Amino acid sequence: MEDRSVALTSIPGDKAIPLELNVSTGVLKQGEITCFLTPTEARLLGFLATRSDRSATHKTILRQVWGSEYYDEITYVRAYIYRLIKKLRESFTLEMAKPITNLPSVGYRLELEIRVSQLQTNPTFLVEILQLVKQIADRGEATGLDIQAARRLTREAQRLEIGDLQSDEP
Repeated sequence: MEDRSVALTSIPGDKAIPLELNVSTGVLKQGEITCFLTPTEARLLGFLATRSDRSATHKTILRQVWGSEYYDEITYVRAYIYRLIKKLRESFTLEMAKPITNLPSVGYRLELEIRVSQLQTNPTFLVEILQLVKQIADRGEATGLDIQAARRLTREAQRLEIGDLQSDEP
C-alpha cells in the first residue's frame, strides 16, 4: 500500500507543502492529499487559522463557530478539537505532538499554519437563497420562476465553489 503522507510543520521557512483549507467546502489539502471536514470542523479550523496568534478562548470559539446561544457548551469545543486532531493525524504525518494545543483554563491554539479560502460567503447570495426558500414554503410549492431562480443560485454556488458539505454526524 502506497504511503501518501507528507510531513507538516509550523516552522517558518521550512520547505513543507502548506496546508490549504476551503471553509465553504470543508476541504483541507496539502499537495495531493485531501482531508474532508464537516462544516463545523471547517469553521472551527478556519477560525483558529485566521486568528493572529492562532489561539482563542473556549467562549470565543463557541460564539464564533456555533453562535451566542451555545455560549456555555464547552464540551462541544473539546469534542470537535479532539475530532480535528484525530483527522489531522490520520490524514497527514505530523512532526509535532499536537496540531492543536490545549491552553488549560483558557482555550486552544493551532500549531499549524493554514491558508484559508472561502471564509465568508457573499451575504447577498445567502439572503437570496433564504428568500427563495421562504417563498416556496409560504406557497407550499415551487413555481417555474422559483425553479429558474434555484438554477441561477446553483450556478452562483458553483462559481463561488460552494460544494456539497458533509454532515456533522460523527
